[in-house]
Amino acid sequence: MSINNLLKASTSVFYYYNNLDLHKEGKTLSEIARITRFSRCGIRSIINKYRETSSVIDKPRTGRPKKLSNKDEQYLKIISLRNRKKTSVELTTELAEGTGVVVHQINSPKHL
Repeated sequence: MSINNLLKASTSVFYYYNNLDLHKEGKTLSEIARITRFSRCGIRSIINKYRETSSVIDKPRTGRPKKLSNKDEQYLKIISLRNRKKTSVELTTELAEGTGVVVHQINSPKHL
């Protein structure tokens, strides 16, 4: 997770808990919306999420696992920066030789 994403996440969690504090003080959804400039629906979903899970932090989501680790992505980036005229076929071949990870040539430019 990049620092910007981490800061955004921690800031949003701060605002979520701020909304919960206002709700615990007895403020209505409309009052909280006016104070925080969140939508009423957003505030309602934050409150419901807290009631169900006792937390406002997002759970890890399901999805396809990444083919390349962060180290592999970094290696691929270094290879491409050394010789910017390499094709994706050459990049994936060198990546496979260097790390042992086989990636289809169409996917390698997505990681750069």
